[in-house]
Amino acid sequence: MKTDDTKQLLLSDAVFRLLDGDSNLIASELVTDQGCRLKVKNLAVGIFQFIETKAPDGYERDEPRSLL
Repeated sequence: MKTDDTKQLLLSDAVFRLLDGDSNLIASELVTDQGCRLKVKNLAVGIFQFIETKAPDGYERDEPRSLL
């Protein structure tokens, strides 16, 4: 879920890509919905990382963090 840091507002229209634990691209162009959520189906158990590629209008993109 994407939120505003100061007001804790839920933010839709943030765009993400999904990587596995080996940094392989699993999915791209995942956009948060009006409920500010992403849904990804049929993932195996494992380590994954969402990387924000585009922030909603008026906001800055979050910088990626280490998986560990």
